Order: sequence, then structure tokens, then C-alpha cells
Amino acid sequence: MNASNLNTGIISEWIKTIGQDSLSMNDYRKRSQEFSYFYNWIFNAFDAEAVTYEGGDEVCRDIIRDRAKLYAKYWMKSMPENGQ
Repeated sequence: MNASNLNTGIISEWIKTIGQDSLSMNDYRKRSQEFSYFYNWIFNAFDAEAVTYEGGDEVCRDIIRDRAKLYAKYWMKSMPENGQ
């Protein structure tokens, strides 16, 4: 997560919320805008927040699928009403 996209609090609140309803480790790290990560490109090109989800090669695919569903559910709940 980029330091500059902490302004809205959406991502940090989303991570906190899924952490309360998940046994998985959820954490975010501030990253320099100089790195060529995809979320930096999204932020710089579109002025939009972005997240990278990493599940790990050793994690069972069913667990990854279940986490993705949970994370998506809470992501939608964290979105402001009417796109504001």
C-alpha cells in the first residue's frame, strides 16, 4: 500500500475489518512510489487506491478462494455510498 493512498482510510479500514473475521494474517506496508509495482501505476495513472493480494504458493487453493470471497465481501462494504 502506498503512503499517499492512506488518505481516505478505505484500505486500512478494510484490512482491519477482514482481520477481525479471518484467521489469516492481514497486513499492509507503505511503499515508495518509485517502485514499479502495479498498485503504484494504478495510483499514479488514475489517482486511485490499489491493493496487492498475495496468498502464497503453499496455501491450499480452497483457502485462497474462500479468503478472496471474504475479502471481496468486506471490500464492497467498505465502499462509500453512491461512489462518494
